[in-house]
Amino acid sequence: MRADLASDLGVLRWSVGDGEGSLALLDAALALDPGHELARANRAEVARAGLRPRWCDGPDANAAPTALNAWTADALELARSRIGLLGRDVLEVGGAIPPEAARETGARSWTAFYLEAQPRREPGWELFAADARRLPWPDASFDVAFSSCAFEHVQQLGLALAEIERVLRPGGALVTSFAPIWSYARGHHLWELDGSGRRIMFMDPVVPRFAHLLCDEAELGWYLAIALGRETGERTTRYVFRSPCINRLFEGDYRRLFERSGLAADGLEPQRPWAAEDVPSARLAAELAGRHPQGGDFATPGFRGVLRKPAAGRPERAQRGMRVAAR
Repeated sequence: MRADLASDLGVLRWSVGDGEGSLALLDAALALDPGHELARANRAEVARAGLRPRWCDGPDANAAPTALNAWTADALELARSRIGLLGRDVLEVGGAIPPEAARETGARSWTAFYLEAQPRREPGWELFAADARRLPWPDASFDVAFSSCAFEHVQQLGLALAEIERVLRPGGALVTSFAPIWSYARGHHLWELDGSGRRIMFMDPVVPRFAHLLCDEAELGWYLAIALGRETGERTTRYVFRSPCINRLFEGDYRRLFERSGLAADGLEPQRPWAAEDVPSARLAAELAGRHPQGGDFATPGFRGVLRKPAAGRPERAQRGMRVAAR
């Protein structure tokens, strides 16, 4: 690596608010060339800027396991307002809703699950360890399937949607809200710890926007080893490219899976971009589309809304013809 390249990268990271990453790159430039005056001047300027830490300050960084974060609370309100939960038998994919919040909905029963859950049972609420691709419940067991911040993690989502459709009663509904998906600027969904035990997450600028779609594992690993240190850099790079808890589906993949699911989209819509900086420029969008031609829309963080199982006797073919709402 050349000192001038490290210095220029440090300035770029500073321009997007990544003060610590900028300092790491400028320090690398000075280690390569102690006499590099521009890198030294840039480092002094970044140090004076006093930018806040780039990580450990996101909405989920210090959330208690039994507390609703902003995303799950919004999804729960969506379910209440769009279909109502009072007196319903609810199946929750992902187990994000704590027992007290589930009971407050007035649901008749709340059955939650995820793959590595520790089974628990409380009045009106149960948690199971189960695989969304092979649900252990009989056909037509639930009125509502609910899922918040989960579908971006489910492997073989098409199988999971088929299982959800199977266990829903005729006319039942799937309510979901999930993001960020792999094709979004922050879709690497980073969720790791640094060497000091601080949370590093996808809302932090430690991974440059769209870098997981533009860089291969070696290229991103090179940068993160400088910005985070060798051990943390290697671990976070493995998470981005190899972690089984990310399904790495693109926006176009989700649309195709929903269309083939047998569930009718009922106001299921793409979420709006979280920040103007997350929307790729025309040049960047063309580069992303060239590398990932089946990717779809790279400005969509995820989806939010309702899909419904056809009522008994309703022609399924007409339901399958429905499409996810366009942006």
